[in-house]
Amino acid sequence: MLQAKQVEEEYNKLLSAKDRPIREKAPVQSHLKWQKAVNDLALSQGLLKISTNEKIKDALGYSKETTFFDWVIVSSYYSIFHAAQALLGVKQIKITGRLHHATLISFAKHYIINNELAEELFLIYEDAEKKANKLLEIIEEEKQKRGLFQYHRLSKDNLGPAQESVENAKTFLETIQKVLSKNKVI
Repeated sequence: MLQAKQVEEEYNKLLSAKDRPIREKAPVQSHLKWQKAVNDLALSQGLLKISTNEKIKDALGYSKETTFFDWVIVSSYYSIFHAAQALLGVKQIKITGRLHHATLISFAKHYIINNELAEELFLIYEDAEKKANKLLEIIEEEKQKRGLFQYHRLSKDNLGPAQESVENAKTFLETIQKVLSKNKVI
């Protein structure tokens, strides 16, 4: 897991970089980012159903061996990615470059290392700090899995990781939805 000092240093580098991948006090359409997150989760769940249901495969004209587990993982990750960007929008933090890395670092800085997400979640969950840290673990894990499974593995043998990615995305979105609702973003 990322360490506080490492996050601070990397955030400051990204903030002051010439290409300005992180912009503070910038307008962000958080409701749009949230809708993208919801749609990405629906896509990952749909692809999982197609990949595991022979009747659906037959109706769509796919062979029984056809699976989309790699895209289940990719879609689940993007669901988490867009939800994190929606939450960053509450603080007017816009990610404009190095999207995946800058989103992860910004999420960690603005919500995890300062315990703000834990404080937001305190009224909702008893174990708020643990829940917030789990969300950071989820985004880190799914970012890593997206790269591995999208570029380096064939789809058909990845049912377990795909199911885990969908569950991680559901957990992440359920939590972020509560915070966005509380902040009247959605």
